[in-house]
Amino acid sequence: MKLEEVLSELEANGREDVREGRARFGVRAPSSFGVPLPAIKSVAKQIKKDHQLALELWRSGNHDARILSFMVADPKQFTAADAEDWMPEMTSWDLTDGAALYLFRKCDWVFDKIKEWIKSDEEFRKREGFVLMAVLAVHGKKLPNTVFIDWLDDLFEGADDKRNFVKKAVNWGIRQIGKKNTTLRMNALITCERILSHKDKLNWIALDAKRELNDPKIIARIRT
Repeated sequence: MKLEEVLSELEANGREDVREGRARFGVRAPSSFGVPLPAIKSVAKQIKKDHQLALELWRSGNHDARILSFMVADPKQFTAADAEDWMPEMTSWDLTDGAALYLFRKCDWVFDKIKEWIKSDEEFRKREGFVLMAVLAVHGKKLPNTVFIDWLDDLFEGADDKRNFVKKAVNWGIRQIGKKNTTLRMNALITCERILSHKDKLNWIALDAKRELNDPKIIARIRT
């Protein structure tokens, strides 16, 4: 499919209620058709992988097209330099999260960028690093516990960032790592206690993660 065809199909699936819903949830998307995610995924299935088209979709500036670009880009061709080119325009949580879930986690440079981005002063760049930890806790099936234990130290360091989209990503990272297996659950709970002891006894990140990881229903689903 050509760019114009894809944009036309996205526009045909646009909905005002989706645009309004995004705005309510803090998504800044001045150029958006308001396409529901299932419809974007349906278009992605038609395209499969088309790396050049993915780059064109991103350059279009349209919010829905950018979400689609993550799905059709080839992670083997998508470089760290490409990611850096895109990052300044990642100004909403659904873009950072979509990039992490559909594209960045599959790229061979991802581990280096996680460590770099979590040290950034930029809110969404920093969020990207922590979101990738959460996403890889779910999808990184072959990653050893040592990777996640190391990341828990990084999440501890990030737990005093008061910015909304960073602190939610830190919380997400702790929770997802803690739900991976019993060993990581104990390490995640230790991280929560460290945050409460050394940073802030009322820290929402730690209190919320601790509550979820101590939920009997969650514990029952965690593998040994």
